[in-house]
Amino acid sequence: MTNLPLADIVVILLYLGFVTWLGLRCSKKNHTSDDYFLGGRRMPGWAIGISMIGTSISSISFLALPATAFILDWRLFTKHLALPTGLIFAFIVFIPLFRHWNGTTIFEYLEKRFGPLVRTYAALCFIFLQLIRVGSILYLVAIPVSMMLQIPILWVIYGGGAFIMLYTVAGGLEAVVWTDVMQTAILFLGGLLSLVFIVHGLPDGLGSVFSVGAEFDKFSLGEMRFDLNDRTFYTLVLAGLLGGIGHFGTSQEVVQRYLACSSVREAKKAATIGGLAMIPIWAFLLFIGTARFVFYHIKPNRAVAGLEADQVLPDFI
Repeated sequence: MTNLPLADIVVILLYLGFVTWLGLRCSKKNHTSDDYFLGGRRMPGWAIGISMIGTSISSISFLALPATAFILDWRLFTKHLALPTGLIFAFIVFIPLFRHWNGTTIFEYLEKRFGPLVRTYAALCFIFLQLIRVGSILYLVAIPVSMMLQIPILWVIYGGGAFIMLYTVAGGLEAVVWTDVMQTAILFLGGLLSLVFIVHGLPDGLGSVFSVGAEFDKFSLGEMRFDLNDRTFYTLVLAGLLGGIGHFGTSQEVVQRYLACSSVREAKKAATIGGLAMIPIWAFLLFIGTARFVFYHIKPNRAVAGLEADQVLPDFI
């Protein structure tokens, strides 16, 4: 049985209800395939950009990045620092190309350029990878929800999956974008409140985080060597460069958002916001992980010592 206060349950239900209402409201605007898949090609760049951030800081980032900093260091930040270099290729090549072509999906372009076999292969690869990604996201979301509500984790996964399908399938891309904007704000404010409580519980506040973190090399960006079998500095830089080009240039999730903008200028604004704003946010999430390490180093907790790294932040919250 859940031990959440009634006020918390009410807030959760109101949030779920509002998201459902928003998805159903957006569905009333969907009269054509462009309306459904591209928001009528009228979406503002700032909203699309924040939506890209929301996609990047899903539960994978919100739980996994602090967990990485908690048990290791900041080496994953190296990869994320290199990702925005993909914006250069997006500005020069991909955004003008796809906006001039004016299609609906990147797979249509592949068929036009290379034939139906390439389109089918790319679409199947995308669907397969998205199944893995969405499964990971649902699992990581289910961890804190299951801990808070004291219900089996599979129930959370099934219920969460059904709920997400309801508002996204009903509302189309416009519902996805506006709920992403809201969820990005909620995630950031939630992380900020968590950090405030962590720092408040330390004897020297932020000073403790920096001093103890530096003592245990928690701000390290990894070993300065190239080794494809390990997460070293140069290996992660390479992964970030290649990943950035793929993310900002060939990912259907991102290309679809370029096409949903009202103009090329708005598409470039969206890419800029989505690419550059993620750097301080990733650093912020890693800092939360370092702060948690310092907190439990100063105030050891046997119960926390037995948890998986992904469970420590939900437990603290």
